[in-house]
Amino acid sequence: MRITLRPISFMLCAAVLAACSAGGTNPPVAQSGPKRPPGVGVGTGLTSSPMNAVVDGKAVHALLPRTVARAKGSGGNLVYHGGPIQKHPAIYVVYWGFTGSTADPDGVQPYLNSFLSGLSGTPYYDIMTQYYSTAAGNITDPKHEFAGAWVDNASVPNQPSDTQVANEAIRAAAHFGYNYDASYVVQLPHGAYNNLKWCAYHSVQNSAYGPVHYTNLPYQPDFPACGTDSVNSGAQGLLDSTSETAAHEVAETQTDPDTRTGWYDAAGNEIGDYCSYIDLQNITLSTGTFATQPLWSNAANYCAIRY
Repeated sequence: MRITLRPISFMLCAAVLAACSAGGTNPPVAQSGPKRPPGVGVGTGLTSSPMNAVVDGKAVHALLPRTVARAKGSGGNLVYHGGPIQKHPAIYVVYWGFTGSTADPDGVQPYLNSFLSGLSGTPYYDIMTQYYSTAAGNITDPKHEFAGAWVDNASVPNQPSDTQVANEAIRAAAHFGYNYDASYVVQLPHGAYNNLKWCAYHSVQNSAYGPVHYTNLPYQPDFPACGTDSVNSGAQGLLDSTSETAAHEVAETQTDPDTRTGWYDAAGNEIGDYCSYIDLQNITLSTGTFATQPLWSNAANYCAIRY
């Protein structure tokens, strides 16, 4: 049975953000990219408020559906708050409960694997290289960031708690090997949620290995308000939000892995929040063409698709 979100009334509040400088230790030169849509102010979009979801008592940084607009303050560019970044990022995906034809009727697994395989070392993810930590220097965008995928046949609860998702991320860290600079993406199967008020979120969980940085990524085709058909139509359009949301959460993990210690603006918005659902478009990677969203670039002072 396909799951849908209940319509939520919303108000879009445009805000022109004050420009302020926040460069890197070795800031690259900004290159041309898409301009903001006509009439849209700097950083204005349908965006999640900072730390707007509480799951199992934990505040997490969530991406809300496009049917919800939260007015954010005029925070300006992203500001460094002294914490770590992921200098040598790696991306791992655990496909939790992806067994049988009913777990993935829309082909999320091959689509997401192809997207992540072509994502790194590209002008798009080069946007992150302007952000840094004082201890480690600038984030890098190496090729082959997508370091592995694993199908975990363990059963998935109908509505997994954050604790259960975090524990699955720790299982993934044990399977792949622990890496502080890793994003452990927990991809849930079709039907795993019967009520969802957000599209995905990233967070961090302490473990015996160290802090595990993970994304809770529900099965996006189940939730049309998260971006279905936002760029494409047909079978590909059904998967648009899979690549858009994964790019959003992994980028935020790289620039603010411990949440609220790395890069975010005065209102708490991270690199993906400014540009949620703004200027969505296809990008062509070595592995195919995929829908995605721009990311905020301090150097360009707008939502950019390349750097």
